[in-house]
Amino acid sequence: MTMKIKEKSVGLIELFYDLIYVYAVSNLTEIIDHEGKYIPLGVFFEYLIASFVIVQAWLYLTNYINRFGYSTWQEYFLIGVNMIGTLYMTNSINADWTKMYCRLICRCTSC
Repeated sequence: MTMKIKEKSVGLIELFYDLIYVYAVSNLTEIIDHEGKYIPLGVFFEYLIASFVIVQAWLYLTNYINRFGYSTWQEYFLIGVNMIGTLYMTNSINADWTKMYCRLICRCTSC
């Protein structure tokens, strides 16, 4: 028994969604931007964890839209909310994790 694969076209909002994640990954490289010859192991580990979080968020929604999506307004709303959250998270990325934590979680200005 073979399953028929249904073709789906990619919409402009999905392509824009992908570009936002390209922007997020490019901003993430600020973490490993180091003046020395070698990147410290701790900094590289922080970069891997942060990039894993960003890529997982992209993969989960993209996989859902491609497998189960019907291009309804609810899905577009979900993509929009996800894009806004990603932009907020991306613009908060900083090599100093305490400043990033303060911006994301407690929103204090004293950090």
